[in-house]
Amino acid sequence: MIFAGTGNQGVRFTLTSNWIKIADTRPADPLPELILRYLRGYGPATVADFAYWTGLTVGYCKGGFKRVEDRVCKIDVPGSSKVYYDASSSVEEAAIPKVAILAKFDALVLGYRDKTRVLAEADRTRVFRPAAQVEALILIDSRIRATWRLKASTHDIHFSIEAFGRIPKATRNHVEDAFGPLAVFLQRDTYSVSYA
Repeated sequence: MIFAGTGNQGVRFTLTSNWIKIADTRPADPLPELILRYLRGYGPATVADFAYWTGLTVGYCKGGFKRVEDRVCKIDVPGSSKVYYDASSSVEEAAIPKVAILAKFDALVLGYRDKTRVLAEADRTRVFRPAAQVEALILIDSRIRATWRLKASTHDIHFSIEAFGRIPKATRNHVEDAFGPLAVFLQRDTYSVSYA
């Protein structure tokens, strides 16, 4: 619905299709298109991951995956017997950073049913908090190893890190360096990092 002006009877709203004529560009079979878009953004992923993300049943999703099997590839994930699919361009391992900081509610933990690929089950309650809060994350070697919070003043910003275990000194240097660009983005002159 969109605003359609005011008249004698007050404010009016109408369907967008009544106000603006838009060509229908929906695919005849939207499920395969949605699967491909999901896999380009979140792959590799399982059928169960896609079903979790969409809220559709796994059985219904399996039919869609069969219709795109010539446009996706199956990926072997070490340590897993599940079938993973991918439709994204390959990522060189050298391009994967040692440390990555992610915001609250990041898709890495919300876009997949099986979170154990990146998060130890023992640490789940440290990421998923009461009142449906999802903490900001620190990935080290592609695994969630800590959460972080910030406290900002006019000129500086402080990042507090809650590690899920011991972080070696060399890795701590990478973690602290990763917050530098965020401090610049947030337009702070200086930043500091501490471990809880």
